[in-house]
Amino acid sequence: MMAAFTYFKMEMKRACRIFPVFMAGAIVLAALLGTIALLAGKVLYGEQAAGRVQTGVILPEKDGAARQAVAMLGSMDSVKSICDFQYVGEEEGRRMLREGELSALLIVPEDFIQSIMDGSNHPVTVILPENPGIEAGIFRELTEAGTRTLKSAQAAIYAVDAWCIQSGNRDQIPKAEADLNRIYLKYALDREAYFKTRMVSVSGNMTAAEHFFVCFLVLFLVLGGIPVSGFFRKEPRVFYKKLKLIGIGEGCSSAAAILAVSCMYTGVLAVLGGMGALLWPSVKTAVMEISVPGLAGIFLTAMAAAAMITAVYELCGSRLAGMMVIFWGSIVMMFCSGGILPSAFLPEAIKKIGAVLPGAYMIDALEKALFSRWSLTETGRMAGIAVFFWGAAALGRRSHG
Repeated sequence: MMAAFTYFKMEMKRACRIFPVFMAGAIVLAALLGTIALLAGKVLYGEQAAGRVQTGVILPEKDGAARQAVAMLGSMDSVKSICDFQYVGEEEGRRMLREGELSALLIVPEDFIQSIMDGSNHPVTVILPENPGIEAGIFRELTEAGTRTLKSAQAAIYAVDAWCIQSGNRDQIPKAEADLNRIYLKYALDREAYFKTRMVSVSGNMTAAEHFFVCFLVLFLVLGGIPVSGFFRKEPRVFYKKLKLIGIGEGCSSAAAILAVSCMYTGVLAVLGGMGALLWPSVKTAVMEISVPGLAGIFLTAMAAAAMITAVYELCGSRLAGMMVIFWGSIVMMFCSGGILPSAFLPEAIKKIGAVLPGAYMIDALEKALFSRWSLTETGRMAGIAVFFWGAAALGRRSHG
């Protein structure tokens, strides 16, 4: 036991000697990955999928009631949030629609309001362009939803009128229609109260910035095996034989290397976190709110990445081969795990593969450590990854030692 502790101190001293070089490489790597994450976030969320729907409205001359009705429609939250109404003449409106200046054109008929009151219901003509874009498609959905609401209201009014006539209560028709009109107008004008708002994002429950920040950290932990390659130099065979003679086998020496790399990772993460807290207030808030279990979770995730890197270098047998495997392997793993492009954009087959890769578990673990609550599930997963790759590193060291 004493020999193992002494060997671990030797590994830590060796890690401290290469730490300045590793730190310089880590800062360059962090700058590169941070730039990629910012660009990726801008591509995914920098612009809206659809612009505002420019809608032309043609009103009958000297019909103040129709103009007031259209103005009331445009003041509704669900409409004004995406539509801009422009009052135009018919020739001008059709020209603007052809030239793409409008996404839709509404032609309000004569006596529109009166037709609603007397039941003749003159329809509003909706004209869409020949090659409608996404804005026109959104407007089509709005009009179809409004049509279904009006159909339901009119069906209810007609049904009540028929019932009053059949039951001999014709004198109750005006009151019944007034009550139904009040009920349906209240529903139509305040229908936002019937719905709950929930933000839907391709990055799950996190914001785009939080998602790419977590993915940046995981990719940094994996690709960090390249600047730390100087730690994994190959010792002569006699060195490993001497270690065995004093009771330090492949498992013990591999564990010492993993712990040393984990400590280096933790130090770099602390430095990067401090730099981020000085530069960005949001990062400072996140750093200050990390709980003690969250800090332990970050260390366990770093240990899982260190075990993975140690296994790669031990199994490859050379630093150059190990760096190549780490680079390409981390890119493929992070892509399949949703670390480069969110999983919502990936084909189903790739999502199924990525869901069982270590990268997906590490992303989920860091999400819990930083922005949620660390649990025993994440502890078991990170410990399982670390133990698996520790065993692989020990096998690789035995084959080369």
